[in-house]
Amino acid sequence: MHPDGSIIDGNNATHPWDYFLTNSVFPLDDGYILSCRHYWSAVALDSQGNVKWNLNGVDGGDFEPVNQTGKPSTFSWQHYVRPRNGTVDKNLVLDMFNNHGNGFDNGTYPSTGLTLYLDLQKRTVETISRLQDPEDTIYALSQGTFQRLPNEHKMIAYGQIPRLKEYDNNDRVVMKARFGQNNQVSSYRSYLVSNWSATPYWAPKIATTQQPGGNVTLSMSWNGATPDVYDSWMIYESSDVNGPLTELSQQVRRTGYETNATLSAGTRLVTAAAGRGQEAMRRSETLRVELPTI
Repeated sequence: MHPDGSIIDGNNATHPWDYFLTNSVFPLDDGYILSCRHYWSAVALDSQGNVKWNLNGVDGGDFEPVNQTGKPSTFSWQHYVRPRNGTVDKNLVLDMFNNHGNGFDNGTYPSTGLTLYLDLQKRTVETISRLQDPEDTIYALSQGTFQRLPNEHKMIAYGQIPRLKEYDNNDRVVMKARFGQNNQVSSYRSYLVSNWSATPYWAPKIATTQQPGGNVTLSMSWNGATPDVYDSWMIYESSDVNGPLTELSQQVRRTGYETNATLSAGTRLVTAAAGRGQEAMRRSETLRVELPTI
């Protein structure tokens, strides 16, 4: 697809056929390593643009074949090839998101996070790991990310499929997330970062629950706010259904995604604000507290 929305059919110079499709470029020594999706290849270049070696997912390219007869290729239609722990001439470890499919070659092999060891002197390839959730097979036909975290966990984002998974050092899934419906939302790149800070533009939410004995529990949450944004909840109560709600009645420490507190006896009206120190960040809606039924 051309940026102007027209179909790239390869019939003229304006709409050339992209036989190569380079979808990632990463520095390697004094050159680069390219991910060539349509070639099912990772290609190392020197600083002058000369090819030093080519790793192909079907026949191995400049390496011994990376698959065996009758078995699926080690990788195809890949994205996000990243070198680590090595050099362009001796040995190298490669991470990549292995789509293993595209729009007309799909549903056969699941998409995985693939790590390969390349012996660049012997020109051999060894599969170190292939990250896949056995309880949740995903076929991502385009896009995708393989990210190594500081603790050596791996975060796999499935591109066309709006899903994320974190794998631990034993290749077990320790986190899953979804950010939309399949084939309706996608993300070319997704990253898990430790210093992310977010303050939602929407207000916090509160709810009340009648407890046996007449106490009322107030539940408070602010979906999307990161832990650094606020550390407490500031609760404003009134025994009059008409208010006002100007005086702080209690402040409780934030205990996680949802924090609970017991309202004062006789409270008829309540609101809460996410607090940072003595500062009220953002207030929730105001709720009328129903009297307990006897």
